[in-house]
Amino acid sequence: MLPFALTTALAVPPVFVHAQSDSEVLPTNSHAKQYGEGWDCDRGYRRSEETCVEIDIPEYAYATGRSYGSGWECGHGYLRGDESCDAVVVPANAYLASTGDRWRCERLYRRMGEICEAVSAPENGYLIEQYSGLTIGCDWGYRVEQGDCVSIDVPTNARLTNRRSEFGWVCLRGYRAKGDTCEQVAIPENAYSVEDIRSIGWKCERGFRALSGACQEIDLPENAHLNRMGDGWDCNRPYTREQNQCVAELP
Repeated sequence: MLPFALTTALAVPPVFVHAQSDSEVLPTNSHAKQYGEGWDCDRGYRRSEETCVEIDIPEYAYATGRSYGSGWECGHGYLRGDESCDAVVVPANAYLASTGDRWRCERLYRRMGEICEAVSAPENGYLIEQYSGLTIGCDWGYRVEQGDCVSIDVPTNARLTNRRSEFGWVCLRGYRAKGDTCEQVAIPENAYSVEDIRSIGWKCERGFRALSGACQEIDLPENAHLNRMGDGWDCNRPYTREQNQCVAELP
């Protein structure tokens, strides 16, 4: 049986440690690289040929320790000038942003150039705080007009709406907007009225299509069916459309 010490020595593999060559002399204010060979300058110094020269770091700045760039950055609350760090000037009713290089207006204030201006809600209105800043919202029955909230004049056969609308109102079903009024819609046969400011005020029933102010019945060819919207047709499988008919695919 082998001695205990010899057994332990055989069980543990040898460890090879890479060391800086004794013949390689490090420049002043430098250190050996953590990985691989060679050396880097200490923080606050940069390489100049085979030496490390001190970086001229201005007041309110700090050394980055990076080998590229100027080697320094301005601290929190300062902006970089040509060769200096200038304090961020924060106006009244503002605060320094978390990034440290800009300022933002306090709540109920908005930026106007380099100052923060107080924002007040107009009569019959209120302030809306958004990421982009403060905007004005109006109470029900009012709309924003040149920074004020003006009463909405709802015409006959219309109602107020909070949907996107130029006037703040939409026409009732069976009517459509014409200028600042609502005119009655003449609904053709095989159609029904719809309340939609983007339409003509009516839609054709399924199986019909709008044509020249009327609803024309869709003529289904053989081996076809109405499409999903009901205003056209598609061929049954395995037929394919050729002009106005459905034909079988060739083998």
